[in-house]
Amino acid sequence: MRLSYIETDQHDPYWNLALEEHLLFRCGEDERILYLWQNDQTVVIGRNQNAERECALELLQRDGAHLARRNSGGGAVYHDLGNLNFSFFAHEKNYYAEQQTRVVLEALRSLGIDAGFSGRNDILVNGRKVSGSAFFRSGNFCCHHGTVMVDVERSAVERYLRPSAAKLEGKGVPSVRSRVVNLREVKPEITVENLKQALRTSFARAFVGEIEPLILTQEDLHDVENRQEKFADPRWIYGEKPLFSHTLSRRFSWGEITLCFRVVQDKIADIQIETDAMEPELPERLQKKLLGVPLEKAALSAAFSENDTEKELAAWLETAPLEV
Repeated sequence: MRLSYIETDQHDPYWNLALEEHLLFRCGEDERILYLWQNDQTVVIGRNQNAERECALELLQRDGAHLARRNSGGGAVYHDLGNLNFSFFAHEKNYYAEQQTRVVLEALRSLGIDAGFSGRNDILVNGRKVSGSAFFRSGNFCCHHGTVMVDVERSAVERYLRPSAAKLEGKGVPSVRSRVVNLREVKPEITVENLKQALRTSFARAFVGEIEPLILTQEDLHDVENRQEKFADPRWIYGEKPLFSHTLSRRFSWGEITLCFRVVQDKIADIQIETDAMEPELPERLQKKLLGVPLEKAALSAAFSENDTEKELAAWLETAPLEV
């Protein structure tokens, strides 16, 4: 098994996300890749989130900060140069999210940080979040990526992010700022550079091999530049905003979801689904089931029966305050 490593000195979020997507397609069947990267002053929203609901757009623009949308699901996060991002890539036969999370945990513990895993995707220190992860795939190749807060401007986290009251209540905290903590608040001598070294060492130990540097060719760089256009495109970042006649929202244990309908002749003619659920493909799957369905509670709930998530949605729609 080949272990490859790459980091970038670019701080442009659109370039870094483009390189991440490139690495997913470049990853060999018998290869694991660790990619480390940083963004300068950026709010990164999940694949299926509404930018206007998740962050203070006018404030971001006024401050010259970036807004970016990633390929994975999950919620909005704030990046600056006090944050280190990691991405693991592997073929599905070699992909183990728990073991990859352990790479991060063991790296933190090697630096004297007593960290533990919690919930669907968080790493905590003293009950507060220092890292979160999300996941996406294309075909047989998978990406597990996340953040580690080393010395992030925590006031910016609260200034730019706008989590719903339901989400904060579900986490048992009064504000997003009170929920997170920097590694340097726990151990002041930690730096981004020694965290990088700890992650490289932990990666090699976990997967038992020597790390080889991954060198980008001119062809690779050209592909990254092409992909960068997608991530910088306002249509990708903000999405389309069609007019809807009905909107329903609810928070579940697996995330928040908002269903927006446009109805023609009492049937759903268009639907947009916004969610911070970890499954990136969830909205597309639900959209296919709902298009053309009569806007009636029984019909809507009957469309969802495949798994526990859908059954929860069905039970909700049976009692939702929906005008038909």
